[in-house]
Amino acid sequence: MSPTLEDKTTVYISKLAYGIPIPFGNQLAVQWAKPENGDVVIFLHNNKMVVKRCCGVAGQVLEYSTNTGYSLHIDGKTYPLTEAQYQRIKYDSVVPENTILAIGDNASESVDSRDYGFIPVHCVLGKVLCK
Repeated sequence: MSPTLEDKTTVYISKLAYGIPIPFGNQLAVQWAKPENGDVVIFLHNNKMVVKRCCGVAGQVLEYSTNTGYSLHIDGKTYPLTEAQYQRIKYDSVVPENTILAIGDNASESVDSRDYGFIPVHCVLGKVLCK
């Protein structure tokens, strides 16, 4: 399966969707909203802009299954996990306060929160409007 967005794809974002960003920083000066489930957000990870879908917000319950492989169940949806991803996040039963769980639309191939952890809400740079 191929990625939903290829490298160098132009996307249009709203940097004001969640608040007013501090210039030349990765935080918000004023915040009036937080990402919600289903929002496609952009954030920095390892000095690269990353686009992922918000699949879990603070306080949402995370359920795991090891019956037939590893999987994560959140908000009625199931996401595949590798054994390494499962070992990394299995101790989290809820999405921590002021963070989101961001997973790529191509979940079986995506490198996302299952690999590098929850994303602090203040690090979300904006909401993707369209590509």
